[in-house]
Amino acid sequence: MGPGRPDLARRVEARLLQGMDAAGVALRPGRRGAAEPSLPPPPPGRPLLVACSGGPDSLVLLHLLRFGCRGLPPLRVAHLDHGMRRGSAADARWLAGVCASWELPLHTAELSPPPTSEGEARTRRHAWLEALRQEVGASRVLLAHHADDQVETVLFRAVRGTGVQGLRGMDAVRLPALLRPLLAEPAVELRAWARRHHLRGRIDPTNLDPAASRNRLRHRVLPELEATHPGARAALARLGRRARAHAAALDALLETPLETVVERATDQEVVVAREAFLAYAFSVRTELLHRLAGRLGIRLAESGTLDAVEFIATGRPGGRLPLPGGGALLLAACHFVIEGSRR
Repeated sequence: MGPGRPDLARRVEARLLQGMDAAGVALRPGRRGAAEPSLPPPPPGRPLLVACSGGPDSLVLLHLLRFGCRGLPPLRVAHLDHGMRRGSAADARWLAGVCASWELPLHTAELSPPPTSEGEARTRRHAWLEALRQEVGASRVLLAHHADDQVETVLFRAVRGTGVQGLRGMDAVRLPALLRPLLAEPAVELRAWARRHHLRGRIDPTNLDPAASRNRLRHRVLPELEATHPGARAALARLGRRARAHAAALDALLETPLETVVERATDQEVVVAREAFLAYAFSVRTELLHRLAGRLGIRLAESGTLDAVEFIATGRPGGRLPLPGGGALLLAACHFVIEGSRR
């Protein structure tokens, strides 16, 4: 890499060409990432699929990859119109002009019917991106989330009472092939790149709507926190990194207990040795049960987890405890069964 190149370009290039871990750190040669999961360098020749809404952040990512980084595989651009606001189709037309000017192939689609919530929109968007990745033979899907987005995610989850897994925020790597190469970069770095290269992305008016809780956090709560406690954003980012480290340690420590207690597992049920399960401390049991239920898509709240662990310890053989989503916990003398929904 030649002299005078911006540090942002160097850092993003390293993450993509060396591989990166879930914290957004470039992998060192010969070492696995400290934060799991991780993805190795992309195979040469296969394209990178860049998700671009046309907004300021994704436009910076696209420009950075096209003109700032060196030695990358070919790029393809993906744009999905969710159809959730009036005038959204104009974004695709505008982006088509940008891609033509930058000599980049563009893939577009429109969701029909439109999603009814942000959560549904995210799920359908990721599914479309993964399907498109496989269709065009791309090795990775790149998203433009940055460090300020991560801070918002940590705070949003904290006020909703999440556990240590939730406090880790977004992963920079999500298998099988999703990457967020800007997740460790503060928004000020992206704004500086945009000013330097005279980039003006499309503004989504829904991102300014105070009726949305995420927008209130971004435009009201976080500035007030920073004014009341200078350094609040950095502290929240640090909280996310610490939670990630603790979550990774917990994952490693629970590997053996999970293998020890499970007698049999399918996509419909998990059979657990009752005596082996009860040999662990109560706090370990709650974590084990939470993860075992999660394998079947059952999300246990704190009170539900505690009730279920108590039921396993004191219930009689033949007992049944309903679980969220149509699942159930069935007791036998020597084991118990976690059943997923039969629907």
